[in-house]
Amino acid sequence: MKGIFGLLAMLYLLAGPMVQLRAENAEPSLEDHREIFEQRFTKFLNCFKFAEAKLQNPAAQGCSENEQTANVVSLGEFSREFPSSRFSDDAAYLENQILFIAAPSHDRIEKFDSFVQQHPGAKLEDYTAQQLLGSQSSLAYLACMSYPEAVHLMRGNLAFDENDYKTAIGELSSIKDKVDYGRDPTRQLEKMVYLPLVIAYGKLGQGDERKAILREAAGKFPDNATFAKLLQKALTGSQ
Repeated sequence: MKGIFGLLAMLYLLAGPMVQLRAENAEPSLEDHREIFEQRFTKFLNCFKFAEAKLQNPAAQGCSENEQTANVVSLGEFSREFPSSRFSDDAAYLENQILFIAAPSHDRIEKFDSFVQQHPGAKLEDYTAQQLLGSQSSLAYLACMSYPEAVHLMRGNLAFDENDYKTAIGELSSIKDKVDYGRDPTRQLEKMVYLPLVIAYGKLGQGDERKAILREAAGKFPDNATFAKLLQKALTGSQ
């Protein structure tokens, strides 16, 4: 997904003047806030889905990379232009998640965590969540957890990528029984949480813990062939 937002940094540098110009206009009513959010969110989601399709079929036509990135910028600006809107934190949440996907970093996590501290226990509005879930895109999992849970997922996945397996286990274990796997139509969230746990326990030589987490995963997701196969191999010693 990183390639989708290749021009993100450049456009963000250009976004500052746009924010200031829009802020000088009269602020719309709260109903207009929703309409503006829906317009920007729809453009963003449609372009993202196109970008995913283009990865499968390079000949597909649709939004340019500039348009895709500009839509992310525009969505993020919403939270700064209309901070009183109930969709303000939705826009900020999505912006932060896309930036993290494009370029994972501890700095991005800390910035997102500062935002989360202002919205403890918060999650996406029903409208935004339903649109994400209905999109069948790889972003659908973002609608299946609260903002604080998203922080732990980010930290756990980044720690795993950096071979910091103890931290990965701690972060992902803290949310494995909290996030709503059943809402994710893409089944991506269960893999993002449990596969790193399985691998991390193996890397640390903790065989019993690895078997236990595999049993747990196979029990939660009985139709996931990956967990069933890994558990069978672990139990027979053929891993």
